[in-house]
Amino acid sequence: MSVISLANDLVGKVKYSFGANSLSSAGGTGDCSSFVQYVFSQNGVTLPRTAESQHNSSKGKAVSKDQLQAGDVVFFQGTYKSGISHVGIYAGNGKFIHNSSSKGGTTISDLSDSYYTQHYAGARRYEGANTGFSGESIVSIARSMKGKVTYDYEHKNKITNVVGNLVADCGGFVAYVLSKVGIKTGTSLTSLLNDSQGIEVSKDDLQAGDVIFYKDVGGSGLTHVNIYAGNDRVIESTKSAKGYKETSFSGFYENHFYKAKRFITSDSATTNSENSSSGSNLGIIKGFASNIVVAIVIAVLLVLGFVLFAKAFV
Repeated sequence: MSVISLANDLVGKVKYSFGANSLSSAGGTGDCSSFVQYVFSQNGVTLPRTAESQHNSSKGKAVSKDQLQAGDVVFFQGTYKSGISHVGIYAGNGKFIHNSSSKGGTTISDLSDSYYTQHYAGARRYEGANTGFSGESIVSIARSMKGKVTYDYEHKNKITNVVGNLVADCGGFVAYVLSKVGIKTGTSLTSLLNDSQGIEVSKDDLQAGDVIFYKDVGGSGLTHVNIYAGNDRVIESTKSAKGYKETSFSGFYENHFYKAKRFITSDSATTNSENSSSGSNLGIIKGFASNIVVAIVIAVLLVLGFVLFAKAFV
């Protein structure tokens, strides 16, 4: 599981005990820093044991509060002692996941809560961990489609990709790009908006790779979707350009903003694919073996039948 998926999965499953470090995928007992240490260890990053040492680790780089991304580690000071004394994992949209003594275990809290605002001490980003969000990859794939997309409203709810040319409306384009990072979704605006793989983010928290939904753009209700590329830019498949377009988010689109979602890569996508492949191969082998056994049995029966038939005339 990615950092975010695992941390979220452990909410309510880990009991708080200061100094404890007995955690597993099923839960267990730990404190704030052992929780963070465990989650990152499962994603290939070994962190020191305490909140203070994690904050000072050379493996991480400082991140400003307005640049936080899902999977960053947030630190707090003066909660029960001077200096760095508490730690959690940023989950996006102003929320963070942590093992809390006051809550008795893993929970989700809001960074804007007055207590956490007062004690906030900074954040760090640890390279090499699978945070579960592929924003840069999403934007890179979207941009690679320049000149390779034909807009067709009749392709609503479906995608056609022939000889390097994608035929799709706005929803189909977004769904196609997400599929290339292992996120399988529907192609309609409603299915994209309601997909549980995405977590809602505010307009002020937009990051490259987020999917933005609009209302009343050329019609009533939910009418358009595109991909935020960062730096006030969006990428889309649109009727006005007859296909691929990169344009400004400010102005028209910002005024029609409805919601935005950040899609977290499915940890099971690769695993299931590999398991499915292995299962298929195993099935073929088993099937082949079964056919051989059947053939041998039939051959034996034929021989026995021939022998009995021959004896009948002796």
